[in-house]
Amino acid sequence: MTLDDAMDAVYGVAPGEFVEVRNRLSAEAVRDGDETLAKQIKALKKPTAPAALLNLLARRRGASVKDYADLGAKLRDAQSGGAGGDLRELMRKRQALATELLASVSDLATEIGVGAGPGVMRELQGVLLLAAADEGVAGALINGRLAAPPTVGAVEMQAPAAPTKPSAPARSRAPRSAPAAEPAPRRPTAAESKRRRESERRVEKAEAEVAKRQAQLRRARDEAEHFARRITQLQHELDGLETARHKAEHLVTAAETALDHAKQAVEEATAIANLEP
Repeated sequence: MTLDDAMDAVYGVAPGEFVEVRNRLSAEAVRDGDETLAKQIKALKKPTAPAALLNLLARRRGASVKDYADLGAKLRDAQSGGAGGDLRELMRKRQALATELLASVSDLATEIGVGAGPGVMRELQGVLLLAAADEGVAGALINGRLAAPPTVGAVEMQAPAAPTKPSAPARSRAPRSAPAAEPAPRRPTAAESKRRRESERRVEKAEAEVAKRQAQLRRARDEAEHFARRITQLQHELDGLETARHKAEHLVTAAETALDHAKQAVEEATAIANLEP
């Protein structure tokens, strides 16, 4: 068993099972004589609810998550090239796929027994936005080994590094050369930072427009359901009035028949009376 195997196992189960699986795998590593691996496994952090949902999303919808990451890369390239038409089409596809992925979260939440309320959904939506803008976040999302939702520059998905033993002091009397300085991480240029900010603003604007349209759709559906119920109610009332009308017509017919009979009786009585001396 490797650390990768262990991470795939522990981050592939529901949060309620995490500790049990982690302790079992750590104990197996101890029995195999690998104390270092056992400590690394023991140090793995239990995922938060959003992270657990993202991990399960990567396993259940892996192809869609990779497609989403690919769209993010194409979107960044289009932004750099300034291709307006391509950019709009890619943003449309990215939004559609993000909506599809988020729509499947409710079923996943039920499967692993975690909540997926509005706060969690907003956090997941934010992670998808970051994944479209940042390659590192997209890679963390695909790996499905998150202990917490990833952020740019601080992706929490790997186990802590194994402690290393201090190396023995050099016995040579020759002076040690100073270690080579590590190159400073490359800072984004002003143009790149500007493009990133513009991209994020465009994405936020598009997300807000989608949310607005979705709210309008929900209201329209609610109104349609209200009118459908009202139509059904009125139909029932109309049926009742129609039944009452039929009854009234029967009563009118019966009354007219009774009146005719009464008139006939009067005429017969009058005729008999006229015949008497």
